[in-house]
Amino acid sequence: MLLPEGGSLIYCADDAGASGAAGIIAEKNPGITVLPYGFSAAGDFRLEWYRVENEKAVFKIACFDEPFMLSIPGRYNALNTAGALMLIRRLAPEAFTNTETLNA
Repeated sequence: MLLPEGGSLIYCADDAGASGAAGIIAEKNPGITVLPYGFSAAGDFRLEWYRVENEKAVFKIACFDEPFMLSIPGRYNALNTAGALMLIRRLAPEAFTNTETLNA
């Protein structure tokens, strides 16, 4: 296994294969934290809703007060944003002390 003890596995809960693999990893490696994101995820990085407005993706991630807007529409772009933000929070939690800067 390439994940070290105490490491984290960030995965998209909307992907059946990724969810299955995360479940197996969590069961066999209790020292690894599994962190889901996506529309079907439980927790802070669940996408609450998604829509297209004026050819832009607009979506809400549970742990943020304000919705996000991307110039390129697509549900996968919203999912990728949630996964990237989860990674940032895991690697640099201090970046989340002022979420206003993330939405600027």
